[in-house]
Amino acid sequence: MRVLVPRVIHRFERVRQAVTGCLLLAAIITSSVLIAAAQINNPGTMPQRGPAAQLQHQTVVSTNELQAPKEAQSAIHQAREAFDRRRYPEARKQIARALEIYPKYALALELRGILNLGEDHLEEACSDSRQAIEYDPNLGAAYLSLGAAYNRLGHFKEAVAPLTRAAMMLPNTWTVHYEMALAYLGSGKYEAALEAISRAVEKNPAEPDNRSSVFYTKARVLLELKDSPAARAAFEQSIQQDPKGQFAQLSQERLEQLGVQSSEK
Repeated sequence: MRVLVPRVIHRFERVRQAVTGCLLLAAIITSSVLIAAAQINNPGTMPQRGPAAQLQHQTVVSTNELQAPKEAQSAIHQAREAFDRRRYPEARKQIARALEIYPKYALALELRGILNLGEDHLEEACSDSRQAIEYDPNLGAAYLSLGAAYNRLGHFKEAVAPLTRAAMMLPNTWTVHYEMALAYLGSGKYEAALEAISRAVEKNPAEPDNRSSVFYTKARVLLELKDSPAARAAFEQSIQQDPKGQFAQLSQERLEQLGVQSSEK
C-alpha cells in the first residue's frame, strides 16, 4: 500500500491534466464562441446551447470590440468558425491575422490563450489571458482560462482570484466551479473546495465523463475532510456516471484502496 498510494495519486494527476485539458478546451471554447457572437453580432442572435448560453454579463459589446477594425472582426468570425469545426491550426491562423491588424484585440488574445491552454503551452496561456483581461476586463472566459492555467502549473493560490471573477461572470458554467474546487483543494482549503465542487455538481455537466470527473474530485475533497463514507459514495457516483471512463477506473482504484485500509484496521 505504501507504493500504491503515490502511484495512484501520480496517475490521477497525469490523467486529470490530459482529460481536464480536453474538457476545459471544449467548455471554454463554447463560452468564448457565445461571447464572440454577443460582441460581434446582435446579442439576440446568440445560439442557445448548453449552460454557457446564460452569460448575463457577456452580452454587452465592449469598447475594445467597438475599436476593432472590421477586418480584425472578420478574422475572429473565421476563427470562431474554425473553433466550431475543431480546426485549431486554422483558428490560430485567423487569430494571428486579427492581432496583426489590431494588436490590442482582447477577444483574439483570449481565444489564443484558450488554444495555448488546450495545447499545454501554459505560460503562453497565462500571458495571453492576462493581456486580454488588461485590454477588456469583462471577458469571463479569459479569467477562467487564466485560473485553469494557474491550476495546471500548480499555482493554486494564484488561481483563486481570476476564478472568483469568472464565477461572477459565468455563474452557470460548471467548469468555473470545478476549477475553483481544484484551486482550493491544491491550497488546502478543503471546506471551500467542497462548496465549490458541490456547485459544479449542481450545474450538472452534460457529458458523462464530465459528471464522472466532478464526482471523483468531490470524493477527493471528502477524503481530505476525513469523511470516508461520503467519499465512497462520491466515488461510486463517479463510476455510475461513466462506467468505462478514466475517472471511473481511478474511482474504482480508490475504493479498493479504501477497502484495504479498512480491513487493516
